[in-house]
Amino acid sequence: MFCEELTGGVRDISQFHAAGSFGNHETDYNTVLIVFEAISKNENGFDQRNMVSIKVTPKTQNELMVTNLCTGQTARIYMKSGE
Repeated sequence: MFCEELTGGVRDISQFHAAGSFGNHETDYNTVLIVFEAISKNENGFDQRNMVSIKVTPKTQNELMVTNLCTGQTARIYMKSGE
């Protein structure tokens, strides 16, 4: 799943803590910001909890660009057409 690749987490993301969008006069109009908790393992094997901010931007009708705002790492999500 892209969330593990994007956050380095050890489990899927099941809920988010906050979400918001930009106004229609902003550069990132149509973009959504999502903040959630990601759990990763540190070098000693202990769980490490982090808050991660993700920006989701539509690129085409069937493609989303997902960016981790903490690291700048991006992933693309392709959605199947309803046909």
